[in-house]
Amino acid sequence: MENESDKWFENGEKAYEKGLYGRALKWFSKAAEQGDDRALKRLGDMYYYGYSVEERYGKAMDYYHAAKLKGNSHAGYLYNQVLHVINLSI
Repeated sequence: MENESDKWFENGEKAYEKGLYGRALKWFSKAAEQGDDRALKRLGDMYYYGYSVEERYGKAMDYYHAAKLKGNSHAGYLYNQVLHVINLSI
């Protein structure tokens, strides 16, 4: 049975795929508040690329790290990639 967090993530994912980033941000934020690792990872993506938010690598890393702690291995990989990009720019 699907819970609210799953529904919020699915709504966010549909909006994200259509380029409706403001709407996606709303749904991913709701799911992330419930600890959804997929939503945390997507919020990291949105901050990394600046989709409907100001591009902020530090904020992206925070979300990727939170998702990694919830068991999202892809978010852990992305966290390391952003860290690498930041180190290259120093």
